[in-house]
Amino acid sequence: MTKVDKGGDVEQFVCRSEAVADVVILVDGSWSIGRVNFRLVRMFLENLVDAFDVGIDKTRIGLAQYSGDPRIEWHLNTYHTKDAVIDAIKNMPYKGGNTLTGLALTFILENCFKPEFGAREDVPKIGILITDGKSQDNVIPPAERLQEAGVELFAIGVKNADENELRSIASEPDATHVYNVADFNIMSSIVEGLTKVVCEQVEQQEKDIKLKVLPNKTGTPLNLVTSDVTARSFRASWSPAPGNVHRYRVVYAPAQGGEPQEAVVAGSETSVVLQHLRSSTEYQLAVFAVYSNTASEALRGSEKTLALPSVTGLQLFDVTHSTIEVGWDSIDGVTGYMLLYAPIAADVGLDEKEIKVSDAVTMLELDGLIPDTEYVVTVYAMYGDEASEPATTQGTTSPLRPPRNLQFADITHNSAHISWDPAPSGVRGYRIILVKTEGLTTNEVDLGPVTSYDLQELASLTEYSVAVFALYDEGQSMALTDSFTTTPVPGPLNLRSSDVHADSFKVSWGHSADDIVLYRLSWAPITGADTKEVFLSGSENRYILTGLSHSTEYEVMLTAILKDESESDTVSLSKDLFFVCFQVIVDGSETAVKLESLQPDTQYRVTLTPVYRDGDSSISVSALGSTLPLSSPKYLRVTEEWYNQFRVSWDSPRSPTVGYRIAYQPIHVQGPLLETTAAGDKNSVLLVNLLSGTEYRVQVSALYPSGESEPLLANAKTLSLSVSGLSAYQVRPDSLCVQWQPLLTATKYRVSILSTLSKQEVNLEGGASRHCFYDLTPSSQYQISIYTQVQDMEGPPVSITEMTCRHHPTELPTTEQPPTIPPAKEVCKEAKADLVFLVDGSWSIGDDNFMKITHFLYSTMGSLDLIGPDGTQVAIAQFSDDARTEFQLSSHGDKEALLEAIHKIKYKGGNTKTGRAIKHVKESIFIPEAGARRGVPKVLVVLTDGRSQDDVNKVSKEMQMEGYIIFAIGFADADYGELVNIASKPSDRHVFFVDDLDAVKKIEEQLITFVCEAATATAAADHNDVGDNCTVPGFKMMEKFGLVEKAYSSIPGVSLEPGSFNSYSCYRLHRDALLTIDVQSFSLLADSGKTLTFFNNDYKGDFQTVTFEGPEINKLFHGSFHKLHVTISKTSVKVVLDCSVVGEKAISATGNITTDGVEMMGRMIQPRGKRISSAPFQLQMFDIICSTSWASRDKCCELPALVSRPDMLCSVFERKVVNFVQFLLKGPQGPTGETGPPGPTGPTGPQGPSGVTIQGPPVSLFSIISQEAALLFLFKYKTYALPPSLLAGHLSRYNSILNQIPLHSSTSVRTIPGPPGEPGNRGPPGPQGEQGPPGRPGFPGTNGQNGRPGDRGLSGSKGERGSPGIGSSGPRGPPGPPGPPGEGRTGSQGPPGRPGNPGTAGRPGFPGAAGPTGPPGYCDQNSCLGYNVGDLLFFFPLWDFGTFFLQF
Repeated sequence: MTKVDKGGDVEQFVCRSEAVADVVILVDGSWSIGRVNFRLVRMFLENLVDAFDVGIDKTRIGLAQYSGDPRIEWHLNTYHTKDAVIDAIKNMPYKGGNTLTGLALTFILENCFKPEFGAREDVPKIGILITDGKSQDNVIPPAERLQEAGVELFAIGVKNADENELRSIASEPDATHVYNVADFNIMSSIVEGLTKVVCEQVEQQEKDIKLKVLPNKTGTPLNLVTSDVTARSFRASWSPAPGNVHRYRVVYAPAQGGEPQEAVVAGSETSVVLQHLRSSTEYQLAVFAVYSNTASEALRGSEKTLALPSVTGLQLFDVTHSTIEVGWDSIDGVTGYMLLYAPIAADVGLDEKEIKVSDAVTMLELDGLIPDTEYVVTVYAMYGDEASEPATTQGTTSPLRPPRNLQFADITHNSAHISWDPAPSGVRGYRIILVKTEGLTTNEVDLGPVTSYDLQELASLTEYSVAVFALYDEGQSMALTDSFTTTPVPGPLNLRSSDVHADSFKVSWGHSADDIVLYRLSWAPITGADTKEVFLSGSENRYILTGLSHSTEYEVMLTAILKDESESDTVSLSKDLFFVCFQVIVDGSETAVKLESLQPDTQYRVTLTPVYRDGDSSISVSALGSTLPLSSPKYLRVTEEWYNQFRVSWDSPRSPTVGYRIAYQPIHVQGPLLETTAAGDKNSVLLVNLLSGTEYRVQVSALYPSGESEPLLANAKTLSLSVSGLSAYQVRPDSLCVQWQPLLTATKYRVSILSTLSKQEVNLEGGASRHCFYDLTPSSQYQISIYTQVQDMEGPPVSITEMTCRHHPTELPTTEQPPTIPPAKEVCKEAKADLVFLVDGSWSIGDDNFMKITHFLYSTMGSLDLIGPDGTQVAIAQFSDDARTEFQLSSHGDKEALLEAIHKIKYKGGNTKTGRAIKHVKESIFIPEAGARRGVPKVLVVLTDGRSQDDVNKVSKEMQMEGYIIFAIGFADADYGELVNIASKPSDRHVFFVDDLDAVKKIEEQLITFVCEAATATAAADHNDVGDNCTVPGFKMMEKFGLVEKAYSSIPGVSLEPGSFNSYSCYRLHRDALLTIDVQSFSLLADSGKTLTFFNNDYKGDFQTVTFEGPEINKLFHGSFHKLHVTISKTSVKVVLDCSVVGEKAISATGNITTDGVEMMGRMIQPRGKRISSAPFQLQMFDIICSTSWASRDKCCELPALVSRPDMLCSVFERKVVNFVQFLLKGPQGPTGETGPPGPTGPTGPQGPSGVTIQGPPVSLFSIISQEAALLFLFKYKTYALPPSLLAGHLSRYNSILNQIPLHSSTSVRTIPGPPGEPGNRGPPGPQGEQGPPGRPGFPGTNGQNGRPGDRGLSGSKGERGSPGIGSSGPRGPPGPPGPPGEGRTGSQGPPGRPGNPGTAGRPGFPGAAGPTGPPGYCDQNSCLGYNVGDLLFFFPLWDFGTFFLQF
């Protein structure tokens, strides 16, 4: 019938017939349909189903989809309501494939119209086909077989369907059974006509069926079968009786007596579930077929109900030293559970404890347990006052966890530094026991919760054993042990002689240690005469030896003595007291003479005697004089540090030398004293074949013809060729895994595991960060060592010790233990935000994919640093039909608890209502009651695999307008357009899409970077501050000041010149040039000093300042271009010069910034001293980047002096471009310039004199003019976020350079003359530098997936039941104590699967051509939020400038 409402609109036809039918719909899902049209097919099916009264006793609807191979979407008896069928249609996935309609018709005959799949006897059967093309196989035979089986077929063709084929399939007449429409959009027009015909045909079929039934045929049901037996119910089934059965009557009663009961079902049913029965009771039952006027004989049988269901799936997991998590499977019908637990050992003396919980609880934590103790746990299912059979298991609490990874460092003759990785939470301190190996001395010290300690007052050259215990409230853990040996007492340094006289000389030396109490100094002639000896205080460093024999060589020996009477090695020297008398005769008219060929640093007596002609020379005068000591080199410094080498440089002394002697020796490890020499015209040497990560003491002395100078000392350290953060995880009885923080430059790792019984070793690629070892021995201690290799170099091992677990007889959990807490990524160190992950938990995800989602969440959260109110707060919600908050923002205050909570998330299931879920996040999670904070960024990350079934646009747009930052991640069948609507702008930063969850690793790194950069932002206090400025690159300060090619000419005192790299224009600000804009202030000031200073007002309003100085800062003033990053965070200021960190210093939190005033750049405000004008200077780049991690990611490949450095990860293309541009832009000497125009008018002074252009030599792109004056920037700013691509695009800049290179010979290259230089000759070029170490290797492939866990062992056999007692049974008593465990044994655990092979990296694509310049970028409210931290980037030359001042 068709219903008309009050407004006159015609509603959809509804079939009101009482007749029922079995309807199977066959839908074409081939490729020709397409995803868009398949949605229209779903809508058509919804309208079709909506016209029928669907139910288990009414019309049943099944559906199959076909293409190359048909499949059942659901059977006739799958869904019992209309809403359920319509929901199934909405969620039906598109199949795709070829069009084999004949095969599909045969498939539904054999798999749909069958009693076991819900088809009913003597019920009308309808088949409806929907297709859009001609079948690729024969359709006539299967269609005829379906019609012969009583199925009435309807054929619906769309678009390209073959109408003749439709007629051959459908039942007659064709006029009512064949429909053909031109397009999917108009399928709805045939719904009403089709449903009317189907309704009419169902009524007609029912009449025909009733006429075929013989009215007088009756009989008894057959084959009574019982199944699905439980404690409270069982199912009775039978074969149908002949004839038209009206209903069946089932009578049942206990065999031992009781009131009979009965159940009545329709004649079309052949089974019934008998419920509310008694447990462990035998029932007699009889089944009668009831006809319209009679009933059949009874079909009889019996069945006994089961005992009450007992607990299954009892497991113990998350076992700690004081807690055990107990879990079991939920049981329907229980009223609660009772749990008993107690230690197994009788000597513990603890009573059994009992806990009762409700029926909703299936997981319980037992706390207050004794460490390393075996417990028996028993669980009963309670049914009122009645208890089931018990389920019992055993488990052992873990021992108190010891610390890990004991390491020794800075080992000397009397001290050592020890450190260890902390034990898990709950530790109140540590105990250290130090024992000499011979066992004579034992020292013990208790510490608080620290992870390092300095051992003092040790004996030299002695082996010590160290044991570290973790102290808990419950007691003391096992010991973490290792040993080390102190070094020998170092001998005195640089024993030398001076002040040599005929009978005496002075010896002096340097102290080699602070705890020397005495020196024993002895000396004797080389000829073997008596030895003299003297003891000196440990503070002395010189002594004069007297009473010596003239012209005699002496040997001097010096030994250091410590407090414990241990002695150092003896050092010695030899000194010859050979005294030479020189005689020089000069003319009597001379009054001066020069004495030559004397010994350095030696005292001489000079006697002058006049000689007369008569020979009288009795009168003479004498005086003492000393020669100077030999001059030493100056300013010893170390550069070019590498893993096995570094360069030592020095400044030459004034006196000419014949060479230099360089001696070097490791400081903290044993090693020989090595020496090398350098020629007198050299001032540096490269020391090679050194130990990696080792500090050396280096001394350089000058060599003269007469001896050697005092040495110049310095310490230097090679780069460490070792991994960090080595730790173990997934420690099991026969396997364990290790993980580490890889070294970026590593090419290979050699990983070994060693015990007293076995050894394994494996070589891994340089990108590896974890490895697992198998086939280990339970309860055994292993030493795991990792050797890092860079090409042919191998560093020292990094080792830890770990003990495998004991083999437990009870079943171990099948889930993997989570690895140790992963380290935070650098980009996330400053993150502070409220971060919410909204995860799709609909049916289309599936269990396997949901597990991958949790792994992705674990990896992403592991990249964060500080979790909690002082850092990033994290919440997770899961959605399907509705949203469920897994935990709130304030739920977890540390990373360990957060990661543990992720592993406990349960898969939800349902439909996909993304819009409702986003609204739930806004209204239920981002609220103060749930932990949301004011003044921090609000970040939402949405993960989904399909299109939402509700509207997402409205709530997403509202959240974006209110300042929320939204990321959208889609996979599988997700709608990209919907993701764009959900996410913030720009989409290329906030929208991610992958084919499946296996490919999510490809986007993980970039997603973490973008999320953490958003989480590093500080929410803007007033969104109107952004305003229209979003369309202007607010942090490109060159544009702010008008320093761009189209505007600079209008600014007085500014000119355009060649700079250091031609992709950046270089602007010269001449004397007293003044640039102003309306922003907030910071200052840069240079004067006579060479320091860099930052200052501002802190949150209290107090003035604070930090200063950076030293050799690296001095480079700023050498007159060449440098790239300077000044990174300001909430708590520190970091200076990075030429992409190398110079230093980092702490500051207090910054206070609020006023918006009054203007910004000025270029001219001094308060001139210092006699210089009343500012200096001209050159500026190429001035940017502000709102990310504290930018400095660590930026490269300095623009600077030719740095591009060839091995630690600069510049491509070969970048290196060649820079070198070629250097060659191109070096022009010939320019002509003499003409008199320049009058200088610019000063702001207050009179007209300046005319400037004169001075002819200078040709300069390269990187030359500047030397000026000695001061520089001041006053800068007032509002902070706006810039896209991260602000400084990206180096490759396009290189392309622009290459476009300027002529295609012909070098003679046609147009050169550019340099700017005017100062008068003077250009210096000679420096010597060519040595070849640097090789570049870093490429990135390795991703790690393979973990192997599957082993199969669970077989259960033990159940014990026999005891014989019944004698006598009448009494009332039921309370539950008794649990019986002893059965004799069965749990099977051994299967071996873990091996990790999969790593995937191979794909080839990079070819770079595309540079596109045209685009319109101004779009900047939404999310990208333009104010930032309170950032990175100031300056790119400018300095020459003899003094102190820098930066103020915010």
